[in-house]
Amino acid sequence: MSLASPTEQPPHQPELPHPPRKRCFAFIFGFAAGHINASFPVARRLLKLGHEVHYLSREQRQLAIEDAGAVFHSEIQACPELYDGREPDAFGATYSLLKEMDC
Repeated sequence: MSLASPTEQPPHQPELPHPPRKRCFAFIFGFAAGHINASFPVARRLLKLGHEVHYLSREQRQLAIEDAGAVFHSEIQACPELYDGREPDAFGATYSLLKEMDC
């Protein structure tokens, strides 16, 4: 077994046609989001590859999103027009809409 000399160059690696670009990914999960947990491994992998990952969701999921390394954005703060004068929880929002529609 021979040791490589300090002047020996590593084998040539082919260059990519273009350098990989950092991208920004967004996941959007409302209050009835059943698949958010399955998205966390995808988010972690994207982050490991150097990309940005953002989630638009409810405050109840903030800790889990941030634990995955992603950036949390509040759905209620980002879309206030959807909740102006309405209850932001699932049942309250449904009740508010029913009242607006005179049902």
